[in-house]
Amino acid sequence: QLTEGDHVLYYQIGEGNCVGVDSVVFYLAAVEQMVFAPELDAVCDGSGMLTLPEGTPENGQWSGPFVEENMFDVDMAGPGDYMLYFTAEIQEGFEQSDTIVLTVLARSVTELHVSLCQGESFEFEGNTYTESGTFEIVVGNAENGCDSLTLLHLNIGSADSPIAQDVTLYLDAGGEAVLNPEQVYNESLSSWTIASLVVDITDFGCDATGENNVVLTVSDENGNRACESATITVADTLSPVVITQDITIELDEQGQAVITPQDIDNGSYDNCAIDIMELDFDSFGVDNVGENVVTLTVTDFSGNSSSATAVVTVADMASSVELAGSEHLQLYPNPAAERINIRSGEIISSMRIADITGRVVYEAETINSRSHQVDVSNFEPGIYMVRMVLQGVVLTRKVQVN
Repeated sequence: QLTEGDHVLYYQIGEGNCVGVDSVVFYLAAVEQMVFAPELDAVCDGSGMLTLPEGTPENGQWSGPFVEENMFDVDMAGPGDYMLYFTAEIQEGFEQSDTIVLTVLARSVTELHVSLCQGESFEFEGNTYTESGTFEIVVGNAENGCDSLTLLHLNIGSADSPIAQDVTLYLDAGGEAVLNPEQVYNESLSSWTIASLVVDITDFGCDATGENNVVLTVSDENGNRACESATITVADTLSPVVITQDITIELDEQGQAVITPQDIDNGSYDNCAIDIMELDFDSFGVDNVGENVVTLTVTDFSGNSSSATAVVTVADMASSVELAGSEHLQLYPNPAAERINIRSGEIISSMRIADITGRVVYEAETINSRSHQVDVSNFEPGIYMVRMVLQGVVLTRKVQVN
């Protein structure tokens, strides 16, 4: 560790009080630098193991932090300046070293988290990604000359947590229901700044009663998207509105009469559709002459029902005969082959013709005239019951078609 210049070397012999000392002056000359480390270019972080080049003279050894077997571990070192030593033997038993600084430059690393819906793909730096995973993408050159790196964390088809919840909708009086996306979203993506909520179906009607699948799509301000299906149950809980009318009927030649729910119905309706109309009492005989209260029950296709009453007046035989006289109602020809004519002293409101099995073969709901004609040329030969409503009175006549 001596420096260049004069130095004194002392030599001592003897011991105790008998000591002899001698000295000599010698000059230590500077040794010419004969070992030289090569210049090292800066390297980028993440470059792995860097092989250190030969210096002068060759066959030297490198040493310093993160150096092993003349290789520098860039990844272990990380960004910074590192003093490295190149040592070589300049003569037998004598080594000399030179130092050099190796600079590791920081590499720009950006993490990008992207969520997409099933079946979607992500375009980035000219590449298309269709599966979930973490991808290392070299984006370009940073200002320090090192490539910048993007770590893409891609999630396709599965949200970090469930985002949708099932909903029950109730049809209104118009048979409609509207789904709001906020009803389906369960607010689980608390880390997202939500930009939009969309469901693929928003409007439901009577034909959607029951369970329906919808897809909720949640998007944030960064372009992330998450999708999940939910079950929307559409329910109809409104009962039909029943409107009835009072009627008067006459007994036939056997002293009997039968009415149908349509005779009592006066425009009942439902927000969706009526399934069944039923009367609690529909057959009348001579014991029922006078006023009779009947109940019309209307049921829709969701099982909702409601009822209302009406008065059925059974005319006594005397008034029935008078009402059914030839001057009051005429039906001819009878038998008929091509057409039948009906004339009445009263306004004919409606008419229905059925065969002996009860099958309706002709119906006119709004006649409002004292005369009417029916083409029977396509009727099968047989007996038919002509049922007419005259000013609220139900009359039934038989006609034969040849």
